[in-house]
Amino acid sequence: MIELAKFIGQRIRSHRKARGITQEQLGEKVGIPQSYIGSIEKGQTYIQLDTLERLLVALDINPSDIFSTYKISNNAKRLEKEKHLDGLYALLIQRDTEEINMVEKFAKEILKTIDLYKK
Repeated sequence: MIELAKFIGQRIRSHRKARGITQEQLGEKVGIPQSYIGSIEKGQTYIQLDTLERLLVALDINPSDIFSTYKISNNAKRLEKEKHLDGLYALLIQRDTEEINMVEKFAKEILKTIDLYKK
């Protein structure tokens, strides 16, 4: 259960930062203290469903945006990978579709090059 709390916290933080909102601003929107937002984002507290729902509404996201990549596992490498992917998501979410397509094309080319060097 602790892993799930950390996962939810990471996803909340990622979406909050992607929208340029501080913990304090999010707390004001949701009606909870900034310190509680911080505890949620660090996975230090179990979030109640009504609080999670208010956070999702405040961040204008769907539950699937939080849980779509969650798998029960104690794999530290997977968690680290998800942290990096959340960072990429935060970089891209505020970009327009054309810019995202351009980044995707560059990423595919870079990965092809990496795969060639691995052989």
